[in-house]
Amino acid sequence: MKIWAKIEDGRIVYPPKNDKESGMFNVDKNEKWLAEHGFSQQTPEELEPYQPKPIAEPKKYSTLKIIRTLGDEWEGYRTLLSTAGVLDQFFAANYLSEDDPVFAAFLENVPEDVKAMLDLCEWEE
Repeated sequence: MKIWAKIEDGRIVYPPKNDKESGMFNVDKNEKWLAEHGFSQQTPEELEPYQPKPIAEPKKYSTLKIIRTLGDEWEGYRTLLSTAGVLDQFFAANYLSEDDPVFAAFLENVPEDVKAMLDLCEWEE
């Protein structure tokens, strides 16, 4: 038995049900509509080996670990953060994420050897 399905955004998607209770009673689910919307007929066995792609999470860094790891160098970075007006944000954050625009801008100005040290500061949940 084949069913209509498609892979979208790393997951298996089935067509909407033509169901009055869910408000989907106006969907015309003929084969032409399904094909136009990317659905194809597949057996459950064809879908079974599908493994979703892991979602890449941005790295998160512990603020305390950063301060401890930088040691004597921390004062220089503290001054830079203070001058930029973001020191309070640094201390208020539970963790710093590499996709945060302020932290990403900070990382752009950090030497490679310091970036290597920051890898030791990853947030552990």
